Amino acid sequence: MITDELASIKKRILDYGFKRLLLAVSGGLDSICLAHYFIENRDALGIEWLGIAHVHHGLREGTADRDAAFVEEFAKSHNVPFFLKRLDGEALKAAEGSLEENARDARYKALVEIV
Repeated sequence: MITDELASIKKRILDYGFKRLLLAVSGGLDSICLAHYFIENRDALGIEWLGIAHVHHGLREGTADRDAAFVEEFAKSHNVPFFLKRLDGEALKAAEGSLEENARDARYKALVEIV
């Protein structure tokens, strides 16, 4: 199953001709594994530039800082440019609507700003 999914990702990358790729990496196992896959296979995928972005939502005191530091160290250890965007967690909590939606929308906006 995983092999099929990776083959599908590779096909899409090659079909679309992506040359530059910014990966949003949370620090969780899934995103780190995916980032590692792209780092190890960037030449085969035709990727000329690869960067890693991490969005710190300002919501989980302590653990969010550790996640950001971990992702930064991971990027540096693989010689990949790292971008960090810090959000205002209190503003996300105070905004109308659900916190999850507010955080997701703010994360997407932050990633667009990084790009």
